[in-house]
Amino acid sequence: MKITFINPKVSQHTGSRSLNVPPKIKDLLENNPNLKKKIEFSKKTMSSLGLLTVAGCVPDDIEVEFFDENMEEIDYDQDFGMVAIGGNTGQMNRALTICDKLIRRNIPIVTGGSAVMTFPDQYIRRKIYTILGEGETLFRKFLDDYKKNQAIQVYDSSVGEEHVGLQSSPIPRYDLAAKYDYSMVGVQSSRGCPYNCSFCQVTKIYGPKYRHKSVNQVIDEIKIVKKYWPDSFFLFYDDNPFFDRQFAFELFDIIHAEKINLGRWGANANVTLYKDQELMSHLTATGPISFLGIGLESLSEESLETINNKMKVNHVAEYKKAIETFKANKINPVAYFMFGFENSKKADLDAIVDFCVENEIDGALTRVTPMPGSLLYEKLKENYLEQYGKIKKSSLAEWGVLRNYLNERIHIPENQMQEYLADAFAVIFSDEHFCHSDGPIPFYFLF
Repeated sequence: MKITFINPKVSQHTGSRSLNVPPKIKDLLENNPNLKKKIEFSKKTMSSLGLLTVAGCVPDDIEVEFFDENMEEIDYDQDFGMVAIGGNTGQMNRALTICDKLIRRNIPIVTGGSAVMTFPDQYIRRKIYTILGEGETLFRKFLDDYKKNQAIQVYDSSVGEEHVGLQSSPIPRYDLAAKYDYSMVGVQSSRGCPYNCSFCQVTKIYGPKYRHKSVNQVIDEIKIVKKYWPDSFFLFYDDNPFFDRQFAFELFDIIHAEKINLGRWGANANVTLYKDQELMSHLTATGPISFLGIGLESLSEESLETINNKMKVNHVAEYKKAIETFKANKINPVAYFMFGFENSKKADLDAIVDFCVENEIDGALTRVTPMPGSLLYEKLKENYLEQYGKIKKSSLAEWGVLRNYLNERIHIPENQMQEYLADAFAVIFSDEHFCHSDGPIPFYFLF
């Protein structure tokens, strides 16, 4: 038996989940040199860590191989035993196209990942084996059943653990991807988030409980990554690898003691990290943090009040001080902002642009989008049903309806919203103001 793991190509425009990119923004994406540089960087980043982790669950008696469509063209006419496909929502359209090609050839397919958990009916109706949860347990259960000709179509919490203890998680099969010259690679040391921000899926997908691997597991993975990609940008693929302060200290104690050179590296963290001088000093003891993604979301307290996270509301007045403190501690902050809350005004977007310019930081600007499973999505759905009484059945169609419904409630005409966003990007990524930060800028904005 042989399993081929395939990482689908990310959508043409930087991972946007929309196929209808407005012309003015499309022009920026294709012609702004600073955006183009970041887009090219993002195209060569490793986006398949989930697949490689699941590949690590495959027993030795099964042959495995891995292809990344973002790095090479794949011949879909070749002989496949079984194909495993993953990916996020920015890869879903391409993933479904691949599935349809393979279905016509009667090739068995198993799929999982955030896109599958977001829009499961798109896969289930194709009669594809579907993993709705973390693969360490559910994929192993599927393989055991498949070998016995007893596989069922959907594997979820009814047949195994939805969320696993990460200390039993295998080392990802980085060796399968070592053939690719990735610009950015990394490790995931933790999963889960207790905050459950209204716009975010993380708590839905990974659960509210913060879980982390053992320090030794993470060290082993770092060493493997640096072996295969010594010069690539190194990223912790966590929402916040420093959430558990003691774990962060122990991890970097070993990194420093063993003189592991992370090189150019980055992570995401809460803005409150700026108050922890001891931890910041420890993280940068042997070199700067090239990229620290900070979810500031908005400078409007009115907007922040809607996202179900008091931590951000309580610290918005300290954002400028936080940026200054990070810079003073050899940490390069990149601010994540969102625009398109129901109460959003153009002045809110202007404030974001001015904040990035005045504080000389790069900003990642995302349009607020109701993702299935999020609190925002459920609230919009409740309001929509109260107003209209029914909604389309397909999860993808329902998502489109609720996206439009949110846009209508913002009271900014859609064409004007697109103009505002395009103008904001033009300033943030202009030669005059773009800071050329060393590392990724996430492009998961929606139009």
